[in-house]
Amino acid sequence: MSGEGDVGRWMRRLQPCFLAQFYDKRILFTHADVPIDAGSHSKIREFTREFAKHMSTDTAVFGGTQIKYGDRQLIRGDTIFWERRFEELGQNEVDGLVEELGVDYLVVGHTPHERITSFFGKIFDIDVGMTPRYGEGEPAAIVFNRDGVRGFYADGGETRIDE
Repeated sequence: MSGEGDVGRWMRRLQPCFLAQFYDKRILFTHADVPIDAGSHSKIREFTREFAKHMSTDTAVFGGTQIKYGDRQLIRGDTIFWERRFEELGQNEVDGLVEELGVDYLVVGHTPHERITSFFGKIFDIDVGMTPRYGEGEPAAIVFNRDGVRGFYADGGETRIDE
């Protein structure tokens, strides 16, 4: 985990979110739900720039790791690392969010569910609780192909999630 170690260097290069295009669909991947105040394409870009600047600053400048990694605006608090609000959204809010973000789908984790959870066919929470704390759920992956979106479960195979 040190800054010079293999894992440490790799982890320090990770971005807080990732935008990908599969076929004609734009998909934004984040760790957790998108906070209300970050719910647009420009705000996500701004957050990503600020996060990269913060992470590239030497820890000593902040006065230690607790201060650097305890930043409530970028890492803790209501950020794309910790936010949990999608279960409270209705279809119009979900549709509006993905439109504001400029994407077709949003894929998140952070909130364990028994199976991949779809929020109106636009947002997918793929955290299936694969740790002892959450019941050691069945490993799963999300699959985007020309036919739609599917969940792929280690023991159960593919299940259609969205057209």
